[in-house]
Amino acid sequence: MNKVYTLETDPFYLEIPNFYTADECDMLHYSFMHLPPQMIDTDTRKCIRREKLDWKLSDLVYKEIEHHLPAFIANGTGYQYRTRMNGIFVHVIYSTGEQFKPHMDGSYTTPNGAMETRMTWLLYLSTPKKGATLFHDKYGKVVHRCEAEKGKVVLFSHKMQHSGELVDGCKATLRNDIFYS
Repeated sequence: MNKVYTLETDPFYLEIPNFYTADECDMLHYSFMHLPPQMIDTDTRKCIRREKLDWKLSDLVYKEIEHHLPAFIANGTGYQYRTRMNGIFVHVIYSTGEQFKPHMDGSYTTPNGAMETRMTWLLYLSTPKKGATLFHDKYGKVVHRCEAEKGKVVLFSHKMQHSGELVDGCKATLRNDIFYS
């Protein structure tokens, strides 16, 4: 991968193709469809978004991906250690002509300050004709394309600048975060 713009000195990035089967993706996709949708229409993105708190699912997914993640990440004067996955899953659907403009994922710190999310877990639930996740350098130039392929998991540092390519078809994703403490 070329130099991606990041606010972290040693960003982490990993694509795992076919991590989930098509049937597993369909099951996860449809398990969110009964939830009330949030219609997001801003300057940054347009999509349908649903959220679900599911600690059992997060524990299961974390056990499946844990060994792919860095055990620790530098944090100022010390290190934070991999702890667990957040319980909040975000299901997003983009249709033809929609996209997510360049951004960096935000970090969430627990109320007691003990844990902070530092990694993004992204699962593609569909394969659109177009709809890659694009990673940018500090000038905004695309330096890496991650094609949206059903079943692929992408793990990356929150502070890597990325965007969603203008979609052709239907791009469905499931997103979550990894806690470090």
